[in-house]
Amino acid sequence: MGIVKYLASKAKYHLGKNLRKEKFVYNSEIQAIVMDIKKNGFSLIPNFFNEKECIVLKKEVDNVIALRKDKKCLWVDSYGSDERCFAAEDDSELIAEIHGSQYFQDVADNVFQAKMACSNTLASRIEYKEGNLGSGQGWHRDGNHFQFKAIVFLTDVEINDGPFSLLVGSHKPKSILNNIKINKYDGVKLRFENSEVDRLISMGENIKKTFTAKAGSVVFFDASCVHAGSPLKDGGLRYALTNYYYPSYENIAARKAEFVNAYKKQR
Repeated sequence: MGIVKYLASKAKYHLGKNLRKEKFVYNSEIQAIVMDIKKNGFSLIPNFFNEKECIVLKKEVDNVIALRKDKKCLWVDSYGSDERCFAAEDDSELIAEIHGSQYFQDVADNVFQAKMACSNTLASRIEYKEGNLGSGQGWHRDGNHFQFKAIVFLTDVEINDGPFSLLVGSHKPKSILNNIKINKYDGVKLRFENSEVDRLISMGENIKKTFTAKAGSVVFFDASCVHAGSPLKDGGLRYALTNYYYPSYENIAARKAEFVNAYKKQR
């Protein structure tokens, strides 16, 4: 039943895309990045931003978090570890430049082969608290069909800092179908237990990629991959900006509103 449900949703998705997609501008200079994402689900670009830019943007994240705290509209996980400001571009001109990056836009469009739109930019600060689950609160897919994110690391990310992790190739339909069969779940499940991920790795279905990286690195990835932020260890701290992209034919304003109002669900 899970396989049938997934295949039906996949067919519906492709039909909707073919009927509604908008033209994009082909960029020959980024095709190596595009092919990496299509093959593996991600592409890591080191030194995209320099040290000075990272220091300035890190301060902007602190400023936006302070502002959202004052307004009582800051999303914080139950451990007090993960602080998130969705649509941070509304409160920072510098973050708005990341939000509107033409380079990031080109990568998103060229992977999707149709026009995408950035719904919002997340400014996040996560630090070690006992029992924390890491950014994203465990292994998950954002959806079973193509979605796109660009993560900018503003601080060096080592093992203690809760590095981003991803199952290589887990965005591909074959991998999703094998996951359904191996873990015996319905075709639309998006969150996974550690034991389920460990089973996929032990059976050779996927390789886990952990992104320890220097400040200024950027990860482009298909968010239909199974991914997670690793739990932070004692002393860990990580700052990042993340752009969320969706097909331009979707209701982008509604997407943004859902993120902006995420903090209300915690009340």
